Amino acid sequence: MSIRFYDEAVADKINAWLPKSGNKKIQVLKPEETRKLFTIEADQNNDRPISLPLIALSRDTTIDVLHRTKQPMSFDGIMLDSDSNKTLQLDAIPIGINYQLDIYTRRYDEGDDLLREFLFKLINYPQLVVEFPYNKQHFKHVCSILISGEVEDTSDISERLFSGQFTRWTIRFEISGAYLFSLPIVDNVNIDITKDISLELAQNLEKPYEFEKEEI
Repeated sequence: MSIRFYDEAVADKINAWLPKSGNKKIQVLKPEETRKLFTIEADQNNDRPISLPLIALSRDTTIDVLHRTKQPMSFDGIMLDSDSNKTLQLDAIPIGINYQLDIYTRRYDEGDDLLREFLFKLINYPQLVVEFPYNKQHFKHVCSILISGEVEDTSDISERLFSGQFTRWTIRFEISGAYLFSLPIVDNVNIDITKDISLELAQNLEKPYEFEKEEI
């Protein structure tokens, strides 16, 4: 469905905000895959204790299709490129995608500081550039991150073995202006104007048209 391109763009944007040390990359998981996150971290650290802080990004499993009926943009979209034979066309269907950003820290004050930093980043730099490699083209779409009105302390999860083991802050956001894209190559209709076209002319065109006179 090309949702993966949004996942990659969001993950790359957030990764660019993280400290360069450690060379750690964020992975996009489903919201219910918190246990998988800890398994991945343990495997990557060769079963050593998981180091905090840890930033995790997940996406809702439900994608909202905002136009459920045929629209001009879904079948007769923008012309991107054309020659005498073919046209590269851009069709689109608007969708809703929701993400969850979890900030794990050892101490509450550390999590509070990171939460502040991420909120300022997400609000002040919301632009997201998503690249779609279709039909040997690299079409770039600009959309934006829109955070929800609430952030939540979600520390009380099953992975926390005892109280105070770690703190988790959760930020939820959606992608404003997200679309499913299709870039079909359409055959152009050509008219051969070299063929003779015969026209029949009316014989009485030489005679001027006279209006009928109204009777008085």
